Amino acid sequence: MKKLMVMLLALVGTAAFTQIPSADLQVKTALLAAPSDKQDNAMVYGYNSKGEFLVLRKGSNEFVCIADDPKAAGLSVSCYH
Repeated sequence: MKKLMVMLLALVGTAAFTQIPSADLQVKTALLAAPSDKQDNAMVYGYNSKGEFLVLRKGSNEFVCIADDPKAAGLSVSCYH
């Protein structure tokens, strides 16, 4: 039981210190997954300061990019046609 409590406290503490990058940085990073000729007009989804998933930038072409999840380990961005 004691080990479980320590693990839970560690998880809560880690989540509390997760910093969410600015919307501008999230957009720039997410667009790395898009073809260079489609980046200027792609829609980008990311996270606000509360960690909520939302549209960071509206687009006008057929590409949708997803910013990195700040709560997940490593870097993972994607873009869909």
